Amino acid sequence: NQAYLNSFNQIGFEYVRLVATLDGRTSKLCASLDGSVWEINDPAKRVPPLHPNCRSILVPVEKDGQLVGERPFVMDERRVKDIPKEERSQLIGQLDANTTFKEFFKKTDDFFQREWLGPKRYKLYKKGKFDFDKFFDPEGRLYTLDQLRKLDEQTFKELGL
Repeated sequence: NQAYLNSFNQIGFEYVRLVATLDGRTSKLCASLDGSVWEINDPAKRVPPLHPNCRSILVPVEKDGQLVGERPFVMDERRVKDIPKEERSQLIGQLDANTTFKEFFKKTDDFFQREWLGPKRYKLYKKGKFDFDKFFDPEGRLYTLDQLRKLDEQTFKELGL
């Protein structure tokens, strides 16, 4: 990965953007960091692979972090080859390349959201009490339910969680 960063720098790019896969198998860490832009030389940048089987990548961008074109999505946790052909047109498509996982997530159906978040986080999200970002710490790690409860005991009481 350092070779990629060096190549990006040598061809004149000063910034990189993390691009995660838009599907139900994307890790919580990668989903939370999707769309993040860093200077190539920033020691705080996150360089994939971020975990075993990581599918995220860094791509070179201008300072504004904008990408050109489209990116694929799969609104399912199954691999494309495991989705029956008659279901694919409803679950697979293309979005603007600048769509982050957070934005993609808002467009998914209730089943996808519940499966990806889990039942309790889904309830917090669906009732409008927690925005997508509130489930993650500043480093992009998923808070445990106990940590979330400590951050907002009142909401947990209101929702009976």
